[in-house]
Amino acid sequence: MGVADRVILTAPAPQSAAILRASELDAGLRDALAAELDRGTYRRCISLTFAYGRRPDLPWYALVNTDRRHPIAWLACEHDKPGRAPAGQGLLTAQMGHDWSVAHWDAVERGTYGQGAPLMPPLDAVCAMVTSLAGDLGAPLWANAQRWRYSLPDGRCDGELLNGTGSGLSFAGDFLTGLGRLHLAIQSGRETAARMIAEL
Repeated sequence: MGVADRVILTAPAPQSAAILRASELDAGLRDALAAELDRGTYRRCISLTFAYGRRPDLPWYALVNTDRRHPIAWLACEHDKPGRAPAGQGLLTAQMGHDWSVAHWDAVERGTYGQGAPLMPPLDAVCAMVTSLAGDLGAPLWANAQRWRYSLPDGRCDGELLNGTGSGLSFAGDFLTGLGRLHLAIQSGRETAARMIAEL
């Protein structure tokens, strides 16, 4: 373990809070920062990818569920990206909404399923939803599940409070924006780095 004058924490807010609580920082500073990070709550997401023997003929790359009424929050044709799937094969990723993800969190473990065997519940139900949206592509060749506990921030932490302590400790990430958008997380990192450079 090294010694540094300045450190930037970019882990999701709950994980950054856990790092602080395990640290040897001044107790008052540690507790104040961790309490602010506790405000950074997240929606969960189970991401399911289905591989098919053929590709759908669709006029869209992705569908976004804007009213959050459907269990699938986002459905994308990953095979449209170069190198993501063998020629002719379809690869569709369904990002499940928070409520569905929480309800099935323990039932859907990370891993690859199918591979010649029928899909187990609830993956078979999601496969049927994908079929209803993208058309019948036959039985999937396989399905892969990933679980994201800290997928989309639901609460925003105060960046001025976190980054204004003068302690050499700084924070960056989507928990400072309150929105799960990649460009906002990158912007947060740039702003934190610029502030750190200005303080040097």
